[in-house]
Amino acid sequence: MPSRCCASIWKGWLNNSPVGAHSKVPLDLTLTTNGSLLARQAKALKAAGLQRITVSLDALDDAIFRQVNDVDFPVADVLEGIEAGWAAGLGPIKVNMVVKRGTNEQQILPMARHFRGSGLVLRFIEYMDVGATND
Repeated sequence: MPSRCCASIWKGWLNNSPVGAHSKVPLDLTLTTNGSLLARQAKALKAAGLQRITVSLDALDDAIFRQVNDVDFPVADVLEGIEAGWAAGLGPIKVNMVVKRGTNEQQILPMARHFRGSGLVLRFIEYMDVGATND
């Protein structure tokens, strides 16, 4: 049932928003996600009015991915989510890779190779240490 719940929330917001269904202002709904649940939610999100997504993916190697993100789901879940988003028409899809020296810079070439020619936009973002808030 999470898909219906998610779609209901989006539709309710769209119908009551000043830039929603009854407005002359064009609405461009986007979502940035870690992609972990996207494979299950992509169709419902599209049906609810979401137009495109950006997915955060900092490595293709599971160990590095889990270390960088402190998560307990595999890269495969994110890749499945990206594929489901593409199939649902949530495009163009952007993939953000935050690169941190000494942590995941060796994943730049594998990421570039993986997404080359895929039709997705791969963006490299330099990690910027802003002090103790990133520890």
